[in-house]
Parts: sequence; structure tokens; C-alpha cells
Amino acid sequence: MSIFDLETERLMIREYKHDDFEERKQQDAEIWDQDDEDMSRSWLEWTISTYRELATLYQPPYGDYAVTLKSNGELIGSVGLVRSIIPWGVFDAVAPPEQRNLVSPEFGLYWAILPRYQAHGYATEAATAFVAAIFEKMG
Repeated sequence: MSIFDLETERLMIREYKHDDFEERKQQDAEIWDQDDEDMSRSWLEWTISTYRELATLYQPPYGDYAVTLKSNGELIGSVGLVRSIIPWGVFDAVAPPEQRNLVSPEFGLYWAILPRYQAHGYATEAATAFVAAIFEKMG
């Protein structure tokens, strides 16, 4: 299942592609303080192959998706969906007694925007569109 390409007033949200390597490497350095070219390349390869594998298995669109400016196509960040294999609520320390044996899938929404583009509402715009698309596609 692929929900992309998404378009908002100012942004495009899409799957990462090989051509994004240089911009993604910059994003890794600026957002995650990670400046390892091999790690960035490996991450990009894994991310791109994951789109195909998840679609083949009819799974939700987990992972990172590129957030780009509609005006010029510049990659400014990521938005994505992470699965939680075992919800924290099943652990005795955090779950009420009546829910300790219940297990249900949980998802986490995340985003990361390059520092120079923060505080302009891009993360909110991307996350809002992403959540709407997830609910539309997954019900």
C-alpha cells in the first residue's frame, strides 16, 4: 500500500528516491548530528527497498517519507510512521490491572525538519496531511 504522493498547500510528501542522497546526507548531519556517508547511503537503500517490501506484503506504509517544498522541490525533512511491536501499555508498571493482558497494535507518528525551516508550520502541515492519508487508506 502506498499513499504517496501527497500534496499540501506548500509541501509535497513522497517516497525517498536514490537522487535524494546528497540532501538526505545533509539532513542526517544537521538534524541527527550523524555525518557518516556510508550510514546515510545504507539507510537510504534500506528505506527505498522497504517501500516495495511493505507494499508486497500489504502492510501499512511504515518508515520515513521525504518532505519537500512544492515551490522548488527542496528536501526539507521527513515525516513517517513507526510501528510499536509491543505496546508499552502491556507492561505491569504502566498498564491498569484490567488491561495488562491486552495487546493491540500501536503506531507512532514522527517528523524531522531541517533547522532553517523550523518554526514555519511545515512539520504541522506535513504531519496533518500524513495522518489524514493514513486514516483514509487504512480506515
